[in-house]
Amino acid sequence: MSREAFLMETLKSATDALSTGDPLDVVPNFNHPEPIVEPRAPTPSKVFNDPVHGLMEIPGFMIDFIDSKQFQRLRDLKQLGGAYRVFPGASHNRFEHCVGVGWLAIQWAQQLKDRQPDLPITPRDIQLVGIAGLCHDLGHGPLSHAFEVWLRNSKKLDFHHEHMSVKLVGVINQERKLGYSDDDLAFIQGLISGKPPGNVPVEKHFLFDIVANNTNSIDVDKFDYIARDCHNCGVHANFQPERLMQFSRVLKNHIAFESKMAFNVYQLFHSRYCMHKQVYSHKAVKAIEYMLCEAMSEADDIFRVAERSMTPGGFVTLTDVLFKLIEDFEPGDAPAASVEKICKAQDLIHRVNQRDLYKLADAIHVPHGNVTNEDLIKEEGFKQLYNEVSGKAGVKPDQIIIDQARMDYGFGDKNPVDFTYFYTKHNPTSWFFSSACRDLT
Repeated sequence: MSREAFLMETLKSATDALSTGDPLDVVPNFNHPEPIVEPRAPTPSKVFNDPVHGLMEIPGFMIDFIDSKQFQRLRDLKQLGGAYRVFPGASHNRFEHCVGVGWLAIQWAQQLKDRQPDLPITPRDIQLVGIAGLCHDLGHGPLSHAFEVWLRNSKKLDFHHEHMSVKLVGVINQERKLGYSDDDLAFIQGLISGKPPGNVPVEKHFLFDIVANNTNSIDVDKFDYIARDCHNCGVHANFQPERLMQFSRVLKNHIAFESKMAFNVYQLFHSRYCMHKQVYSHKAVKAIEYMLCEAMSEADDIFRVAERSMTPGGFVTLTDVLFKLIEDFEPGDAPAASVEKICKAQDLIHRVNQRDLYKLADAIHVPHGNVTNEDLIKEEGFKQLYNEVSGKAGVKPDQIIIDQARMDYGFGDKNPVDFTYFYTKHNPTSWFFSSACRDLT
């Protein structure tokens, strides 16, 4: 068959397929040949000068995520939400916290590999651990954790920032064509949640202790946020994360610590308790969070905060700038049915700015075990309590807020140190729990 006859036959087949709707196996493109795809050049590393960890060399594969619009959004999210309005030094953002966690995650994984060369840690594992640490908080919204509580309680939405973080990692991977596979993304999701996927060998489960440790809560997320929050709020932190990482090794598929680190571990959780007591649950901080959450509720008809939080594309438009947008909104531009609500939202923000905050009437300290969780959260119990308080105070029930602030070491009435693996300098291959070394603390 001549070349001309072949081309005519090919074009006739293509035309027939288009007219019948049959799929085309091959349709030659004579005018636009297939482009040659050049391999993606590796991104160079960069050095960050961090006030907490010092000079941090951030590898290129993390820079690929940092340079995305989804990650840059973290520059507009205060790490401590409403606490910045009470502790002026707490001006740090989610951005630097996430960079710090990613860097610590790589450091710890590499140290474990160097200390125990036989561990099944590959360079790819270290890379994915670093990405998980870097991106673990991508899913936080305005006002930090208070935003999640607002969505779940006020809007009855099943929102968890970890789930949104995983979705955004997938979006970045797709938009920037980074080439991570579905298995890679599932691995990162497991690292962020602290739950290994089913196809991960047990011998690698210790990697899931690094970013989000569900066994005893000793992880790089806690290392960074406690050190960083204490530094910026002027609260002295007694623990040393670098020593905890230095004196650690893998035993029984978990990360264990040398027994002399027992006191340092206790200091870690005591520092966390102090921050909850002095900063995170400060009465003025809680009042500000409640008032700004109420402002979001009043402005939601116009700004559609809850609706936008349900998709990755809408969620990335939500930052702390939201409250400035609400404050500057012209009520005359609102629908008639929403004017009163937007004015109330603006009044709440104005009151926060003027420190005209909700007042604390009383605080009751209830030891663990005296009142069960069910007693605290029963709806009928709350109604009765609201009615009793409103009657005695002479105010309406909807003018009362009862806040439950649990003060513990992160494990309820349990001691997380009791779930920590330890070893001794002279027997580094045998592990034991902390109850056997209480005298060492």
